[in-house]
Amino acid sequence: MAGTTKNILWIGADRPTIQPYLDLVRIRLGREADYYSIADEGLVAARTTQYPLIMVRDIVGASNDFVRKHHLPTGDFPAFSQELIRVMASEGLNSKTPIIAIGNAAGNYVVPAKYTAAGAREFWDLLEFNSREFEERVKRILV
Repeated sequence: MAGTTKNILWIGADRPTIQPYLDLVRIRLGREADYYSIADEGLVAARTTQYPLIMVRDIVGASNDFVRKHHLPTGDFPAFSQELIRVMASEGLNSKTPIIAIGNAAGNYVVPAKYTAAGAREFWDLLEFNSREFEERVKRILV
């Protein structure tokens, strides 16, 4: 590891979608979030910096290289997210840092069990709680 940080690593989703959560982390918890929308970039950050928490959205973009290397179907964003978690877990990153998958578990598109099977500690369904509960959950992990 190149270094440690108190920042939270957030991988996935577009910035406008997650900006309220990034603001909550900054304003209410006094921490910054290092944000990457693409799996490859987030993986580099996770490999080079020790974070206290890694948040991976249920839908993550990925480069063509990442898709080819991991034999993933083109355009299957949940599969990109799950593979990212699987790669981090295979490298032991989840033994040092909790990885939380977060998203909207609706229908058959996003299946929480697939994220925990890949190596996430938990899947937080954004449809099931409000920002106050999100804040409390993050605080419990960061203590």
